[in-house]
Amino acid sequence: MTHVVDDAVETGLSAQAEAAALEGDLDTASLLADQAMLDGDRRGAEVAAAVLAQRGMLADSVALYRWAESVDGVRSGFAVAALLGVGDLPAASAQLAAFDDSTRTPTSLSTVESLVAHGLAESVTGSAVAALSQLVQAAAVLEPHAGKVLLPDTPSALACLVALHLGQLDMAESAVSDDAMRHVLLRAWISLQRGDLAAADVPSQCPGPRDELFAAAIQIGVARRRSDLAGLLDAWPRARDAVIAHPVDLFVLQPVGEIAVAAARLHEDEWLAPASPRPTSCWSD
Repeated sequence: MTHVVDDAVETGLSAQAEAAALEGDLDTASLLADQAMLDGDRRGAEVAAAVLAQRGMLADSVALYRWAESVDGVRSGFAVAALLGVGDLPAASAQLAAFDDSTRTPTSLSTVESLVAHGLAESVTGSAVAALSQLVQAAAVLEPHAGKVLLPDTPSALACLVALHLGQLDMAESAVSDDAMRHVLLRAWISLQRGDLAAADVPSQCPGPRDELFAAAIQIGVARRRSDLAGLLDAWPRARDAVIAHPVDLFVLQPVGEIAVAAARLHEDEWLAPASPRPTSCWSD
């Protein structure tokens, strides 16, 4: 691993960290981002924050976004999303107000950040339809940069989740039409909700905790819908481990709920003891 860090020094630690994260190598990304932060690199902290969000560690992600803010005073819209994810609405509202008041370079990516922050806030405090509109707009603006910039989650995935909580399966599916692993798993989740069990196929293992949680929930959900007790028992260890590895947050309520139903069936309820955030609006349905 040492040679990776040495090479990265010459080309930019934060850029190398971002590239590693985009390839799904979260461990290398974390290492390089930490090194960049030691040099006072704001982008390194943002990469580390996005990696932690993908690991489901939203509270720690907020801490890193705030460290990045301390470098130049520019507030983060993605910190708003993370705070909403852990159910801290007052802090998210304050962060959004500070974000709106801060001065930013008006790039397309800053537009995406603003749309995501306001869309997710709207999904909790206002109109779910308006929230969905803003997230779909963010996905459209991001399209030329797809796969080239690291975000804690894609606007497409967030739009899909809001549509799912609204019960709009067709709209949810149209939001995640590409081959990114996150989007493939969300389409499999939609297939599960439709009862199309043959299409609810998932890999045997996913590199990140968030993807692994969805995959495990889909696998155990398929077994439960087939009344396959042997399959349920086989799928349980994966589901149990996925829940342990990923803290419960606003964006994983549905897969955690699926695993909770299976846990009750198997009398393994104690594994679902961690408290969940208290969502409102479309997320509470």
